[in-house]
Amino acid sequence: MHLANRQDTSDPLNPIILGISMKALSAESTNDSWTSAFIKTVDSVLHKLLILQEFCVYMTSRPVLYCKMKHDEFVQDIKTYQV
Repeated sequence: MHLANRQDTSDPLNPIILGISMKALSAESTNDSWTSAFIKTVDSVLHKLLILQEFCVYMTSRPVLYCKMKHDEFVQDIKTYQV
C-alpha cells in the first residue's frame, strides 16, 4: 500500500510530497506464548500479534520519477544530488 499527499499551493514549482508505504499489515490470533494459533475459546486475555512489513515514511520537495529514467541517468542524478 502506498499513500502520498502532494502540497503545491504555496510553491507550485517546488511541491512538497509526504507519503507512507508498507508491504503488509496483518493481525493473527496467538496463544499466551505468542505463537500463532486458532483460538476456540476466549479466556480472560485475548492475544493478537500485529505484523508490519517494510514500513516507510518519507517527505521530499524534489519530485523526480526515477522509474522513467534510464539506469545511467538515475546513477548520475543520485551522484549529483545535493540536499
